[in-house]
Amino acid sequence: MGMRSKTCLWGVLSMRSLVFGIGLAGLIGVAVLAPPFARAGTTGPSIPFGAAIAASRLVVIATTELRADGAIVVHVERVLAGARPATSSLVFTEPQDPPAFVDGGRAVIAFGEPTSIEAAAPTRAWQISADGYVDPDGIQPADGLPPTLAALYTWFGVPMRVEPAAGADGGLANALGPILLVLVALALAEGGIAHRDRRRAPGG
Repeated sequence: MGMRSKTCLWGVLSMRSLVFGIGLAGLIGVAVLAPPFARAGTTGPSIPFGAAIAASRLVVIATTELRADGAIVVHVERVLAGARPATSSLVFTEPQDPPAFVDGGRAVIAFGEPTSIEAAAPTRAWQISADGYVDPDGIQPADGLPPTLAALYTWFGVPMRVEPAAGADGGLANALGPILLVLVALALAEGGIAHRDRRRAPGG
């Protein structure tokens, strides 16, 4: 009877160890597969989206690159508010307390100071998912935050796509039109002269 009890107890302990091992392996797998965020990412308290934008000198849609040396590179795709930077790639070396970014991810970034990406500047960032949702995980809560990229463009009053400058194509066509007419006229004149010369030639 004592031997049977010891065998059952051993079986229970072995089963618990197996379940614990499977659970631990699952947690490690999730941690390994999770996308890397910038170190010391600061979310900050919730603030109305309109107030955050009003306090920002530059608001962009950008792709972020997290370098091995700790630098963060912001590749600007679209300027929503503020003056366009002189370069489309903004490099911030060794920021101490940046917002949370995803390497290779897209984000809406609001800069209090375009020369700093520190959260205290302040700098706020909302991630954009692959299907166009803004901050779907609620990492940077903000009252009134447009939920989608399309709604974000509407909020800023800008078109979804950048339209070419007005008159850019028309100006080129207007410049080429007279030139083409002159070339056609010269070709016709040259053809008429050649035909007349052939008629005047002996035996023509």
